[in-house]
Amino acid sequence: MSPFQLSRRPDRQDRFLDRFRPLSHRADGSSWARHEDTLQAANAYFHGLLSSEERKSMQPLANLTGGDYESLQQFVTDSSWDASAVMRQNARILLEDELVSPKALLVIDEVGWLKQGKQSVGVAHQYCGAAGKTANCQVAVDLIYSIPGEPRNADTWHFGIALKLYLPEAWAKDPKRRKKARVPRDLRFQTKPEIAFELVGFALEEGLPFRALTADATYGCDSKFRGALRGWRVPYVLGIQVSTHPLTIAEGTPLLAPGKGPMGRPREFATFSEKVPVRTPEQWAAALPKRAWKRVRWGEGTKGDNLQGMFARVRVRVVTTSRGRRAGDETGWLLLERRSNELKAYLCVGLNEASLRELVEIAHGRWVIEQFHQQLKGEVGFDHSEGRTWPGWHHHAAMVLMAYNYLQWERWQSPPGTKLPTLQEVHRRYVWKTAALKLEERFGLKKREAEREARRLWPLGAGG
Repeated sequence: MSPFQLSRRPDRQDRFLDRFRPLSHRADGSSWARHEDTLQAANAYFHGLLSSEERKSMQPLANLTGGDYESLQQFVTDSSWDASAVMRQNARILLEDELVSPKALLVIDEVGWLKQGKQSVGVAHQYCGAAGKTANCQVAVDLIYSIPGEPRNADTWHFGIALKLYLPEAWAKDPKRRKKARVPRDLRFQTKPEIAFELVGFALEEGLPFRALTADATYGCDSKFRGALRGWRVPYVLGIQVSTHPLTIAEGTPLLAPGKGPMGRPREFATFSEKVPVRTPEQWAAALPKRAWKRVRWGEGTKGDNLQGMFARVRVRVVTTSRGRRAGDETGWLLLERRSNELKAYLCVGLNEASLRELVEIAHGRWVIEQFHQQLKGEVGFDHSEGRTWPGWHHHAAMVLMAYNYLQWERWQSPPGTKLPTLQEVHRRYVWKTAALKLEERFGLKKREAEREARRLWPLGAGG
């Protein structure tokens, strides 16, 4: 008997899975004759992703669950269930279980993984963060909801909200490849910031409370992305380039309002005098007096050490000199971080009343995204996808988020006053409990005897 053919399961797993009933419906909300088969396949796939199996592609999962390879392939590749609805349910669970906070952050980033061949949807020779270089890979944009840990950074809690595959322009403009990979007809080429903005819409539509959004310079240097966030009144702390853009002037610089210029020519935008210095973040760092720099502690590391650094901030207005020294309407804090061998810069908008420490905490709140990517791959097999088509890839991604979020959800079921377990500890406990149930049912062992045997066979699972 497979561990996933058990007649009994922990009640909490069942309660969690029952929250994803949108899985039994198509994107238009209707059901179909075989939706129960789809739910059974989803159950097997979910538990397979949570298993200790090293390779979590379809054939190993079918062997592990005692299921049928063709049914799992049908579930991932061809079934009509709505991956988007499943992803949205992640946000609803947070709200229903009150696992939200006004101190939370929305964190945007991208994740890449190496992929051989050219047939899988979106595969191209492009920059891959996992490899640290340009390589043949797939890339997706992701959004997580993160509640900062208190007092330790290790106590941070985060849920995966949404993932969407980045489709390179060459793919988007190739009708043959689009058709073979079943890319939706109405899907146009989207830049990564455009995808990110779409994912942020998920969180806003579901009503998740949060303090601010944070992302790196890929998104912070995109003026359209920043403008769209301001249109939605989303506060942000975004990484920016230190030596190029965006260019800024001091916020209090006098401006010439739109109207007629001195020669009678129309002036469409607010402008500023040519005598006003336009600075990059690097130039601001050099211009600020020594007293502007403060040592700020933003958290406690996993070893109890203080996380701290030197920071300065200044109020700025973003401008462009390409059209008559045009002054924009984007104002906020320019946050500068001086490290031993480099300078970091962040543009902070919609956070006028925030203290320096608050800005620093938000800027450094991005660290959880790297942990999320590592655990998504290492714990629940995100990069083991065999969904070569657009629907297949997003079906796999939705199931991976469901499995990952279950582990995070279990972390927060820990009794009050106890040390918050790590996600790996929760995962090992899951494997151990599943093994104990298997021993009970297969060999007729009593509960305590089965648990002792499971601890002996899977000693790492006994912790937590």
